Amino acid sequence: MIKELKRGAEIGTTFNRALEVYKKNFVPLLLATLLAVVVGVVSCGICLAPLFCGIFAMALVALRSSGAKLKAGDVFKGFQKFLPAFVSCLVLGLINSFVSSVLMVVPIVGWIALIVVGYAVAPAVIAWAQLLVVDQDATIGDAIAVPLKLLGDKRFWSVVLVSLVAGLIGGLGAIACGFGLLVTLPFAYCMIAAAYEEAYSDAATDAGTPAIEASDIEEPPAS
Repeated sequence: MIKELKRGAEIGTTFNRALEVYKKNFVPLLLATLLAVVVGVVSCGICLAPLFCGIFAMALVALRSSGAKLKAGDVFKGFQKFLPAFVSCLVLGLINSFVSSVLMVVPIVGWIALIVVGYAVAPAVIAWAQLLVVDQDATIGDAIAVPLKLLGDKRFWSVVLVSLVAGLIGGLGAIACGFGLLVTLPFAYCMIAAAYEEAYSDAATDAGTPAIEASDIEEPPAS
């Protein structure tokens, strides 16, 4: 059962929470991102979605427990959600491509909308699908339908704005011949995860959802 959205997200709050988590867990997040990129390239992108789910899972653990001890290898726990992570991201990506192709043929207004969709809406929707998969055990159908449905909720557009800012910060790493992305991308993921936490938190508390520990994420079965 997917939880109901309770509020929007504030850029300042999500930035500060993400920065705190990022500073405390810089090395494991950096190495996890490196592993995700390397394995993603070797697998021709097939493994990227579950690996990024793994990074989101790490960020959520750190956000919910200040004493969490993250390990770079935790990124591979995203493979436990391989099918819903991969299929939902694939379908949402195809929907984005279709919408983009339609907007592309509409002069001026369509081109402006294309920029908004490509740099803000689509990344937020896909990231939300990954978070729902890794945190709420969303099915493929829910991971696709729920983020799209949330576009009709004005509170979610604050999340879209946070995602845009996080994406801009993450993209700054491209300036350093692309290598800087390994440094900035983990922060971007932490910021979006912080927005997710804020959006589902109770009104009476700023603590977010109940804490989970790294041990709560099941280990993959031994081969």
